[in-house]
Amino acid sequence: MNFIDLKKNWRELLVENGYVKLILIIQTLSILVLIVVLANKSTVATVAPPNFTQAFTVGKDSASNTYFEAWGLSISELMGNVNPGNVKFVKKSLAEYMAPSVYQEVALELEEQVAAIIDEGIRTSFIPMQVLTEKDTGKIFITGNHTVSMSGIPDKKSTRTYEFKISVVNYRPIVTGFDVYEMQARTKEVLAQMAQAQAQREQQAAIQQGNR
Repeated sequence: MNFIDLKKNWRELLVENGYVKLILIIQTLSILVLIVVLANKSTVATVAPPNFTQAFTVGKDSASNTYFEAWGLSISELMGNVNPGNVKFVKKSLAEYMAPSVYQEVALELEEQVAAIIDEGIRTSFIPMQVLTEKDTGKIFITGNHTVSMSGIPDKKSTRTYEFKISVVNYRPIVTGFDVYEMQARTKEVLAQMAQAQAQREQQAAIQQGNR
């Protein structure tokens, strides 16, 4: 009788041992899968552009539109508010946010203006009025009121637009495309209207030329 009970208990122990081994195998596989997933998953960082209290969630090479708009706004304010005391700082700061090819062009233009800004005391101010993102192109437009002040002459005021294309590279915002002009945002629709108007002017000029 004791032998029969011992045999029965031994079989139950073997079954339980088999279950334990199976559970251990499943747990090991689950841990391995989790390790692979975590290894391939980009870290998500929470950062905020200068002068912004709102935090933005940023991946290694991606971010939300609001993040790009915030950086576009921050950089446009940096570029649009220049005076003899900060012009060199502005030039140096832009190097941190712009791709080398973009920065070379901007730095060259700033370099030409540095002497005039310092020697003649020129001051510029920019007050953003509109932030626009064009989904099709990824362009960000910051439009506002731009003022150039200089002692002895009336202020020169205009509507100015800073146009950006911004990417995230290793969690850092990098301006990969840039333009600035004295008019409203040149969106795809506006560019199409400008092209159409130009074509009409050329057509009218051709007609007038042919009638002479």
